[in-house]
Amino acid sequence: MATTDSGVGIDHGIKTSAIVRRHLDLAKYLDLLVSRKMYFRRADKFSDKFEGVMPAGMRKAIMASGPKDSPAWIDPDTWDSRTRVGNYLNCWNLSSRDNMALWQLYGGASSSVVITSTVKQLVTTAIRWNRDVFIQKVQYIDHFKNPDMIVGHWHDLLRYKHEAYQFEEELRFVIPQQGQGWEANPVEIRLPVDDLNGLIRSVVVAPEAKPWFFDLIKDVTEKYGVTRPVHRSKLSFMPK
Repeated sequence: MATTDSGVGIDHGIKTSAIVRRHLDLAKYLDLLVSRKMYFRRADKFSDKFEGVMPAGMRKAIMASGPKDSPAWIDPDTWDSRTRVGNYLNCWNLSSRDNMALWQLYGGASSSVVITSTVKQLVTTAIRWNRDVFIQKVQYIDHFKNPDMIVGHWHDLLRYKHEAYQFEEELRFVIPQQGQGWEANPVEIRLPVDDLNGLIRSVVVAPEAKPWFFDLIKDVTEKYGVTRPVHRSKLSFMPK
């Protein structure tokens, strides 16, 4: 992982010019516009039960190691708990392409939007938070086998997801909160987005949206000072 001059960690090989997409239903989009804050959810509160969980082979290897009374030895359940309760996530799709599965899964193909951005814009936004931030490209594994992976920090398990989610092509913000009292971390945190135009590259309206919904998104986007283009998904149109 490379670290920028600001201290924001970015996985090696991720181009800062890469386009990313975040799917939002109408309520979440309005919340972003009104609050000017980015929403982060605690890792254990995602629907994916494998989120931040150690694969079986690694668990067995740790349990077989020792001595277990050494201060350096950490049991797998503690790893899982510190990873899941001690970190917050905000997830993006590392792609410039429309993905109908993601439209339908996150917000609906008729009543949601995508905000596009770039990795550089994400970094610029994160710099202002003045806290540890990691931008990680998710790797997809089989948790029931023995994948090639290295775990050295409490957030490292969060760079891996089960291969069943590979269609998401995910890039994620990881925000650690591992200080004293981490066990009682709140379910969510919100961090400020001082410049929405600095974060948002464009707004894309769902492919099956009615004309009134497109007009609504365009009007509310302009009302809250976002001057980036608003357009329909390419999946809205027939090829000509």
